[in-house]
Amino acid sequence: MSKRYILDANPFIEGKNRYYAFDICPGFWTSLVTLHQAKQVYSIDRIRDELAHQDDEIKDWIANRAPDTFFKKTEDQAVVDAFQDMVNRGYSENNS
Repeated sequence: MSKRYILDANPFIEGKNRYYAFDICPGFWTSLVTLHQAKQVYSIDRIRDELAHQDDEIKDWIANRAPDTFFKKTEDQAVVDAFQDMVNRGYSENNS
């Protein structure tokens, strides 16, 4: 299985504000969708909610371009299990 990545708010915000602004690098935003469709990139609903508070291009991207499945519900058991696995790995690596 290929690696999967969960994005926090920073890649979206920094991307929009700096190197990957929508008018400079629209390919970045398209690639997020493409990587998501390849089951490699996701985020969570709490990040979506944080990003959608601003009235800007990210809010528009979420509403019009990001697939509904891009932002996983944090109460889904698969998300809870993945988070628990991540915590366990971090704990075991720091205590070995």
